[in-house]
Amino acid sequence: MLNELKIIQWNARSLKPKWSEFIYNITKNKIQIGLIQETWLTEYDNIKDNNYNIEKVDRIDGYGGVAMIIHKSVTYTKTLSYNDNVTQLIGIEINNYNKPVHIYNIYCKPKNKIKRRFWEQYMFNKDHGYSIFCGDLNAHHPYWGARSPNPRGSDIFTEYNKSLLILLNDYRHTTIPTLDQNTSTLDLSFVSPNMHSKLENWEIMQDTMGSDHFPIVISFNMTNLTCKYNLDWKNISHNKFNFKKANWLVFSKTVENKVNELKLSTSFNKMDELYNIITEACETSIPKIKMPINNSRGFSPKPWWTDNCSRAIAQRRLAFTRFRKQMTAVNYRTFQIAQLKAREEIQLAKRLSWEKMCQDIGEKRTSSFAWKIVGKLKGNKCHNSNDTFINNN
Repeated sequence: MLNELKIIQWNARSLKPKWSEFIYNITKNKIQIGLIQETWLTEYDNIKDNNYNIEKVDRIDGYGGVAMIIHKSVTYTKTLSYNDNVTQLIGIEINNYNKPVHIYNIYCKPKNKIKRRFWEQYMFNKDHGYSIFCGDLNAHHPYWGARSPNPRGSDIFTEYNKSLLILLNDYRHTTIPTLDQNTSTLDLSFVSPNMHSKLENWEIMQDTMGSDHFPIVISFNMTNLTCKYNLDWKNISHNKFNFKKANWLVFSKTVENKVNELKLSTSFNKMDELYNIITEACETSIPKIKMPINNSRGFSPKPWWTDNCSRAIAQRRLAFTRFRKQMTAVNYRTFQIAQLKAREEIQLAKRLSWEKMCQDIGEKRTSSFAWKIVGKLKGNKCHNSNDTFINNN
């Protein structure tokens, strides 16, 4: 169960060239939901990863756009998809808990007029239950750190005051400074009161991953919402059961004998006992499939990541720190070069790892090795999986 729900919101300013680093970071930090704005994708751009599902809304001109990156441990339904080429909005309902959790991701093009009714209809009426609303609204208002409001910021603030949604932002800016030292708070996070009661942390990260916006990571403690008795037959234990070889006669007799010992009751104690009975019956009557050990619980590591990648990222962070302390043209140029080198190093690491795998295929011509490669290309989980080379291009 998802006892901790971690979400990252980030304006990528073109997701495709930053995809490898982004997916590496959210996998490493075990983040279940990514809310991305300004993806700059079209309907023909297909981004994939074996740990995550992707839902997206693209703008016709190939700019703007939003995407939701959803870990495969999350059971969800897409509930909203909106695009008028000024605003892109996508929503999902998470069903892993005993109450539905609604998450919305929005991007609004700057300068264009958006009617105030839009904010009430699509955003601030979603202030009930367990709701999260994040995105880049391109709206300015002193309430979230701007010097003065723009018309869109005033409209949003007016509707916000009528709703129950709670703004998580403090007065810190969410974009990197420019040479004239201008920064903005464009990336906003709203939650309903019920969701706010689950909030553990809201934090602006210090590495932009090549964008001009800082990522924001939000953590919620969802323990009290866990569906304790929602049995998942595929994950009833850490090992999967081989149902094709199950002894259903033994299973049914085990359950029948144990259930007869229970008195009719709907109390939580009896529910616990019933759960244990079913689990015990599975253990005694259904053989298990030997699975690879994976302590990350579905967050398979990226095998192509190298020490050189880490060093390039560290150099980029150092260059950005120097620029923030002393905003000169030289330091800004150094920061830009460090961003480019980090991206090139990551792409090089992926290419070299792919070439090595192709070389291994040529050298080891056994059928068992070939089947291992087929499994990797299909995305089967294993310690040395190279699935990323196919899916993260």
